[in-house]
Amino acid sequence: MNYGDGDYGALINPGQESYNPPEIPQEDIPASKLRFYTDQLYTAHLFPAGAWAANEYALFVTALRAAGQGFVQPMSVLHTNLVQPGQIPYGSAWQVFKVGVGFAPGGDPNDNLTFLRHVALIFRKGAGDYERAIGPAVFEPGGFGVAGVAATSLPVTDIREVANGIPAISAMWDFGEAPIILTAGEAFGFSFRAIDYALTGLPARNAEQIVYLRLIGRAIRRVEQ
Repeated sequence: MNYGDGDYGALINPGQESYNPPEIPQEDIPASKLRFYTDQLYTAHLFPAGAWAANEYALFVTALRAAGQGFVQPMSVLHTNLVQPGQIPYGSAWQVFKVGVGFAPGGDPNDNLTFLRHVALIFRKGAGDYERAIGPAVFEPGGFGVAGVAATSLPVTDIREVANGIPAISAMWDFGEAPIILTAGEAFGFSFRAIDYALTGLPARNAEQIVYLRLIGRAIRRVEQ
């Protein structure tokens, strides 16, 4: 099959001239048994008020209805849609082409601003033998926005920064020609990493803070019906 000429054109991100497809099963599967769809995967980390406890905070290590990632109570669909820790949902392959960082409404705007200025997003595959620094959490002008900041006492320039782009999927950071490819059964993970400062140099949080990571991608899924 020619992936570049449109056999699997639904998987090609708009603007891409070529595409390196996710790995699909090697057995001869009829096209009627494969489905291509766009989906999202999201997770969250809860940070308590006070000083930072560590430099690194793992994401996608806690599945739905389990406690973890700072949450004492089991995580609900408000916090994640991950079914199995550290593995892609459904199917056999997933192409991640958009990513965004956002905050739960009602959090302290100064805490959000500190996070965006001093935290980077890190991606890992396998047993940690591959690591890719995605970039700063602010993803200017990406992210998926945070509501209510205009009602704070922050200076206008800080309000614009903490807003982290317009609250829309179209504004999220796009990997373009270098998407993240996840194959069948492959372990993966992301983490928030505090950078450039000793923990004692990072301002303590004024209040509890929930930070989200959202991935948008396209998948190949095998169906039996």
